[in-house]
Amino acid sequence: MEFRPLQLHWFVVEGQAEEDLPNRDNCVIRLTGRLMGESPVQASPVEELEYRVYYGKSAENGETLQFAGICEDQALVSRPECRWSATCDSDLNIVVKFHNGD
Repeated sequence: MEFRPLQLHWFVVEGQAEEDLPNRDNCVIRLTGRLMGESPVQASPVEELEYRVYYGKSAENGETLQFAGICEDQALVSRPECRWSATCDSDLNIVVKFHNGD
């Protein structure tokens, strides 16, 4: 696995308070590390990917955080690495799904 620089700009979902989000700091750290190693990110020809990431509590489970990321550069949005969602549960398990331009 090669180190891939990422820029992540974090935004809390409207109506939620950052300080009320469970495990926020640990989830953000783990998710960042996980994203760097994901196959679509590793295979990207883009030298430094930059994402806008929205996050907040899951509607189904208040102990799980949901994340949605999209490339800042709108010209890249259709690329496989540019649209993804992720969850981080109370045990800090991270699941990332890339949406391949869907």
